[in-house]
Amino acid sequence: MPNLGYATKTVHTCNRKFVIHVLKLSNGCFVVVSEDSEKLGSMLAAISTNIPTTITILPDKNNPVFSQLIVKQVSSAINGICISSVYLLKTIDAETIKTLMTHIMKLIQND
Repeated sequence: MPNLGYATKTVHTCNRKFVIHVLKLSNGCFVVVSEDSEKLGSMLAAISTNIPTTITILPDKNNPVFSQLIVKQVSSAINGICISSVYLLKTIDAETIKTLMTHIMKLIQND
């Protein structure tokens, strides 16, 4: 992971507002996605291996697939540990997931 530190981005899509926070460390990162307000939500962790190993700390009631996608893709991209928190008011569709993942991966890879 070339650039360590903190990054944040507000994303407006499908008439909804999401805030993405990323804390990058030398061996991994924290990714927080929250809708409308700054809150903690579900928590998952993953470590990069041949097949990323994940663990659910707090389950996601609205969209568990999105939470798993974040930790698996990010841990693989950085070859390290990813811990995520996702707070959603309601389920999100595939287009919103794609948009949010694009922004998350840009924050992980750039600075």
